Amino acid sequence: MQISGKTALVTGGAHRVGKAIVMMLAQACANVVVNYNSSAQAAAQTVDEAKALGVDAVAIQCNIANLEDVQHMRRQVEAHFGGVDILVNSADHFGKHPVPTDDYSTWRQVTGITIDGSFYVSNEFAPLMLARRRRHRQHRRSDRLAALAQFHSARCSQGGSPRHDPSTGAGTCAHCARQRHCARTRPAAAGLRRCTIGRRGQTHLAQTLGQRRRRRRCSPSI
Repeated sequence: MQISGKTALVTGGAHRVGKAIVMMLAQACANVVVNYNSSAQAAAQTVDEAKALGVDAVAIQCNIANLEDVQHMRRQVEAHFGGVDILVNSADHFGKHPVPTDDYSTWRQVTGITIDGSFYVSNEFAPLMLARRRRHRQHRRSDRLAALAQFHSARCSQGGSPRHDPSTGAGTCAHCARQRHCARTRPAAAGLRRCTIGRRGQTHLAQTLGQRRRRRRCSPSI
């Protein structure tokens, strides 16, 4: 997963294990939201250390066992970062209590944070995370279309300008037609033209885009 440039929320991120996670994310160039309940001073120090690494960081007080507090934190994060990409439920209750006991208050605190709190945070931030994921996918698709258009332009430059195919109403690369690398070009989204390419072209395109694509067989040009 590419972490650089993403935004991460770490509950209980002021100190101990939570702080270690925050610093690892900041070192990977991720912006961080440090959630804390009562450790305001430790949270401020963690934020300063994260900012020293060149990322954006903010501390937000929230008792995640309280649903209204979690909803308020979601609005704050959305206003500052527009959403989150990574969520780490690290908050926990550290306390000692003798067992057996007739006092269940400590147990309720533990379950309220680790069970209820983790669910509240995950449930409230899931829509923001899904929305960010959809936007990232759209951006990647636009980048791929642009890279595909650049690739086709480079192929055309090897054999001259594209020629018009009256039977299909589309342009066909003269060089690709001679080498039978390109069957036809057809309009793509965003007004770009792309071609159905053969195996050799696919290998070059996969290297250009940095990913593997499923091979397609192209039919000879007429």
